[in-house]
Amino acid sequence: MYNSFAYNIIKIGVIFNFFINDAVDAHVTTNYTNGLSSYSSTFMRPNGNTNNYYFHAIVVRTFSTGSYNFTSNSTFDIYGSFHRYPVDITNPSQSIITYDYYNGGALHFQINLDLQSNQIYVLIVSTYSPNVTGLFTIIVEGPSNVELIHNDYFVLETTTTTTIRPMITSDYLGFLSSDNLQFNRPMSNSDNHYYQAIEITVTVSGTYIFMSSSTFNIYGYFYENSFDPYYPNLNLIASNNDNTQFRINITLQFQRKYILVITSFGYNITGAFLIKAIGPTPLLFTPINQI
Repeated sequence: MYNSFAYNIIKIGVIFNFFINDAVDAHVTTNYTNGLSSYSSTFMRPNGNTNNYYFHAIVVRTFSTGSYNFTSNSTFDIYGSFHRYPVDITNPSQSIITYDYYNGGALHFQINLDLQSNQIYVLIVSTYSPNVTGLFTIIVEGPSNVELIHNDYFVLETTTTTTIRPMITSDYLGFLSSDNLQFNRPMSNSDNHYYQAIEITVTVSGTYIFMSSSTFNIYGYFYENSFDPYYPNLNLIASNNDNTQFRINITLQFQRKYILVITSFGYNITGAFLIKAIGPTPLLFTPINQI
């Protein structure tokens, strides 16, 4: 006799087993994109022969014990090394766990590791050859999400331990277009410079580094309290244009108002730009003349 009750029990069991197997086999993917530029720090990478390898260090923290796969996708021949925390960047081989530069296919690395929950590790992204720059993406697959935080500064493991305060990176991506306002920037004789004014909110006083990466010859101007495009030298506290990009090192105070003005060296120039700020705390970028 046909037993519909037993059949339903079997069917439910099969479905339940399917979901259990699916959960066991599930993998979570975490992506991280950044780049190496001429402003990146340099070191002698493991197995390297010069101090001129740009690097980007990523603090890695896992939330579940298990096997994780780290693969790269980049515009250059990449080199990845995985380390215990902390790292002495003057002697990175001291803390290295493993490294790779080819197992992910041409130009890419693939690193498979068993990692422990709530442990801190460091992935250092560098290049196979010295003095190389470019963009990269790190793809992490494993049983849980992975926390990936850019941090090129560590507590050095030396006989006299030196504590270096962790530095935090804040990014702002913008674009100068024909819809932006124009002004006569300082040290120019033309009113036809497109600009974007960005208010910088500081929550911790300290020294910050502002660096640009753009598709055009860019100029950066820093103002305190206010910015008036008709009087561009008023309240100006810093400016820079160094070989098509700018780098401004500046001490900022909590609860003071600062404006960073992005413009071009030439006039009637448009294009995309990225501002990277490095300092003791995240910064808030707020455009104040968007059209």
